[in-house]
Amino acid sequence: MSTRTSEGRVRSEYRLKEPGKYFTAIVGRLEDVGTRQLGKRSVRGFAAPRAAEVTRRNLVIAEELLAFYAELFGPCPYPVISLAVAESLEPGGGGGLPEDPAGFSDMPNFFLAHELAHQWWGQGVAPASYRDHWLSEAWAQYSSALWVRHKKGEGAFLEMLERMMSWAVRFDKSGPVDLGPRLGHLKLDSHVRRALVYDKGGLVLHMLRQMLGDEAFFEGARSFLEQHRYATATTEDLRAALEEAGGSDLEAHFEHWIYDTGIPTLEWASRTEQTQEGFETTVQVQPVGLPAPLPLEIAVRTSRDREIHRAMLDPDGGSWTILSRNRVRGVEINENLGILAEEKKVRRLKRPPQR
Repeated sequence: MSTRTSEGRVRSEYRLKEPGKYFTAIVGRLEDVGTRQLGKRSVRGFAAPRAAEVTRRNLVIAEELLAFYAELFGPCPYPVISLAVAESLEPGGGGGLPEDPAGFSDMPNFFLAHELAHQWWGQGVAPASYRDHWLSEAWAQYSSALWVRHKKGEGAFLEMLERMMSWAVRFDKSGPVDLGPRLGHLKLDSHVRRALVYDKGGLVLHMLRQMLGDEAFFEGARSFLEQHRYATATTEDLRAALEEAGGSDLEAHFEHWIYDTGIPTLEWASRTEQTQEGFETTVQVQPVGLPAPLPLEIAVRTSRDREIHRAMLDPDGGSWTILSRNRVRGVEINENLGILAEEKKVRRLKRPPQR
């Protein structure tokens, strides 16, 4: 708004037109390296003296990221984004952990993707309390995973989810996701919060997406953001928006995955027999600790291709028979990580109900 100099000091006044959760100031020798305009939204770059070219490249990536997120979640809440690139030994949002559960520096532009996602999740809509902290970080984490999928494909996306899964399983007993910043506080261990709030929370969103389907999941996300724009929101607000969009009761899922602890185990076995029509594969799955039905992906590898089948797995377990024309080479379950669970393959299970 204005800048003036008095008694050797420079005083600048800024005005934030749209409400936000946080305000960040970066003070240094920064140069204005330009602005990229896309419709009503612009990204303006500022760089430390030796980072001008890096900043220009990041402006292009940021523009693409913002367009990608706008397609998923609706228009960016802020028409002007300032992107500052400074030299540092550590990334600003990563916490500086030597082994960071929430950091994926080997994934394409992950850090920038995570922070830009916060314009929707955490800034445009802010958590109502520390117990709702995951609404900011889990959504930013999962949004950046979707960006990795967009840029690198399904394989890189699943690799990222598998790494998130390993951290979630490792620290699950430390407390529920909704403890937020209190996780790991007594032991002064930031790994716990980042493994559970960021990674486990992101995997919960992935499960909800598999269960509701893309159309209902993103419709619910956009509805949630629209209803609470420039305001605070709770976990129950998100649940209500997803339930309305998907027409499903999600209480059991939120109670278990967000408000409680416990990683289920999927004990499973398979058997293939040759028939006159081809090959008949029976897959039996017995979950331990599954709170409610969830979609399960079953993959049958044959001599010619890979056949994907989807089934609804009940807490009591189930058995499915799959017919294949070509010789079966192997069977995998839950490779899409649609269920946050550990797998245990066994030789055979006690007669589960036929599905």
